Amino acid sequence: MAKEGTKIKTKDYYYCPRCEQDSLGDSMTPCPRGGCEARIEGTVTITKSITIDRTISPEQEQWNKENYR
Repeated sequence: MAKEGTKIKTKDYYYCPRCEQDSLGDSMTPCPRGGCEARIEGTVTITKSITIDRTISPEQEQWNKENYR
């Protein structure tokens, strides 16, 4: 039997034309210096789907048995 779930997270999407940086990269946009020209250009939606199949294969069953599980 499979167990499914979906996690959805949204956050503002920022872009700074002066620095040519956006909030998707590793940079801090908007920057914490206070003089940043970044503005909100949209919304980022992050979706993570998780599916767990609880059916045990023969190899997995053997591993459990060998490892006293």
